[in-house]
Amino acid sequence: MAKVTSYAGVTTPNDAGVLYIAIDTDANGVFESRKITLQVLRDTLYTTSSKIFKESKGTDIASATILPMGIDGNYFDVTGIVAITGISAVSVGVSVTLHFDSALVLTNHATNLILPGGANITTAAGDHAEFREYDVGLWRCVNYQRAALAPGSTSEVVARYIDAAPQALSGAGAVDIVSPVTNFTSVGATDALTLVDSTLVGQVKVINHEVDAGGYVLTPTTLSGGTTITVTDVGVSITLMWTASGWRLVGQSGVATIA
Repeated sequence: MAKVTSYAGVTTPNDAGVLYIAIDTDANGVFESRKITLQVLRDTLYTTSSKIFKESKGTDIASATILPMGIDGNYFDVTGIVAITGISAVSVGVSVTLHFDSALVLTNHATNLILPGGANITTAAGDHAEFREYDVGLWRCVNYQRAALAPGSTSEVVARYIDAAPQALSGAGAVDIVSPVTNFTSVGATDALTLVDSTLVGQVKVINHEVDAGGYVLTPTTLSGGTTITVTDVGVSITLMWTASGWRLVGQSGVATIA
C-alpha cells in the first residue's frame, strides 16, 4: 500500500460520528478527503433506531425459463406462469426469497436448480421459496412454504393407507391402487410393471419383490423425479406416495434405481 504523502480537504477532522476516506480522485498524488456520516451508513444497513438488519423488496420479476434475478433487493414477487428451470447468476452466497403470485412449475435440476426431494414443484399463489446461489448461476432451494399449509405444518401431504388385502402379482402387469401392498414374483429379467395415477393425495403403495427370476421395471403414469423405477434383487421393498407432483419414492429397502 502506498504511503499518503499529501492530504487535502479535511477542514474539521474531529467531526463526531464521521468516517473519513482518503482517495486520489484525479491520480495527481494528492489524496482528497471524502467523509461518510456513520449514522447515514448505519441507516442504510439497519432499520432506523434499531438493531434489525434491513433488507429490501426488489422490483417484481416476470417468470421466465431462466428467471432474471434482480439485484435491487432480497425479496421479490414473481409474476406470470412460465415454468422456471434456472435462475440467472447474481453472486455466490446470495440468498433471496421469492413470493409467487400465480401457479407455475419449478423444474428440478441436479445442479442448476436443486429443489427439496429432487422433485418439481407446482407453485400456488402466495407460496414462498428461499433460494441460495451456491455456485455461479447454480441455485438451491433451502426452504419452501405453502400458503395453504396450516401454521406449524411441515409436510405437504399426510400419509394415507388403504385397508385391503395385498395384491399378488406375477410377471408383467399392473400394480393396483386398491390395496396398500403388492407382493411381486418376477418371471423374467425385466418384467414390465405399470402404476396408474391415484386420486388420493398421500396414498401409500408398497411393492415387495418376494420371488426372484430377474427383476422388474416399474413405469408409473406419473413419477416425480423420473420415469421408471428398476429393481433387480429379490427382497427389495419400495414405498411410493402419491403427491401433487405424482408418485414419489419415499422409502426403499435395498437398491431401487430411478431413471
